[in-house]
Amino acid sequence: DLPPGIPYAWPPRSVLKKQGLAPTEENQKRFVKGWQYKDADGKVIGYVVRYEGHGKKDTIPFFRTFPSGGWCSGHSTKTARPLYGRHLLAQFPTALVLVVEGEKCANSVNKLNPGETGIVAVSWPGGAKVVKKADWQPLNGRDVIVWPDWDWVGLKAAIDVQNSVEAWLGVCDPQKISIEPPSEGWDVADYL
Repeated sequence: DLPPGIPYAWPPRSVLKKQGLAPTEENQKRFVKGWQYKDADGKVIGYVVRYEGHGKKDTIPFFRTFPSGGWCSGHSTKTARPLYGRHLLAQFPTALVLVVEGEKCANSVNKLNPGETGIVAVSWPGGAKVVKKADWQPLNGRDVIVWPDWDWVGLKAAIDVQNSVEAWLGVCDPQKISIEPPSEGWDVADYL
């Protein structure tokens, strides 16, 4: 999910500021991976970036910009958080929507080519504890399946997704789908 032409690492901070990308280092930790969040038109509206260093990992959102350009960490407090894969919902308006936990899982599904599979995967930024802060409105009128990570946190997040979608859209007609995982912690990326 790195910008085109940057296969393994993001450019220096000066170039990042000029191009409006997230920094290569944060809190003395190095960039490991980044995911671009796009609006319905495909315009980049933010990033979620993983940094590692000193035996620790940080996953930091960059959804606000400095007045002078470039990204600063954090989500807007005035708007709901966008869905990862939002642009694919617009590209494939009749596709079945698979809601998964995390950008990695969404990418695993979307690499299968939504045009051929008829399935688009989306996720929300921030992990299992902030499901309710996501903007679920783009799922209005769509057929949706929630595929949880197979642990207690993932199962609770799936229930929160269902409740949040119902709260955002006012209606919900859930169907139970039984997935028999081979082990705890199993997710859609493991399946694929």
